[in-house]
Amino acid sequence: FVVKAGTYTVSVTDANGCQLAEENITLTQPDAPLTIDSSIIQNISCFGADDGSIDITVSGGTVNSGGLYTFSWTKLGDSSFSATTEDISNLSPGTYIVTITDANGCSTSEQYTVTEPQLLVASGTKSSHNGFEITCNGADDGSIDLTVSGGTSPYVYSWTKTGDDSYSSSSEDVSDLSPGTYQVNVTDANGCS
Repeated sequence: FVVKAGTYTVSVTDANGCQLAEENITLTQPDAPLTIDSSIIQNISCFGADDGSIDITVSGGTVNSGGLYTFSWTKLGDSSFSATTEDISNLSPGTYIVTITDANGCSTSEQYTVTEPQLLVASGTKSSHNGFEITCNGADDGSIDLTVSGGTSPYVYSWTKTGDDSYSSSSEDVSDLSPGTYQVNVTDANGCS
């Protein structure tokens, strides 16, 4: 039969009612249940980067002779993914499940979701003056209205102009532009561009 941890007394009595022996037996258990104390999820920095990670800390239960637990990681919807380390890295987006087993075969499981930001996208709208971007020959009144989505805000803008090393701007939208080709590099809070 199954009993909980504690001290039990067993008495052995023969058919004549004579007590032959009495013994106290103590059953022990691990000091604490097997638990995941903490977890740090590092979500993916840039769309498509696959640089997510999960760092867990485990305690309780009974460790094996090497002071270790056994870890088994899987990923929902991806039968090719598996890992046996405590922490995992280089992760793509998805839900990961870890099962931790101690030396006594006791186990606990937890799942974690790693996300990624949306693709960083920039698009510009040029000013229009009766079909031209600049009103008159020689004028400097063109403008570009930039729209940025995805990534992780805030964004940093770096504008340049082809053939004009003296031109630069760090604003989202630019104005007072002369004719030419302008490029913008948008970098988000995670360094994605």
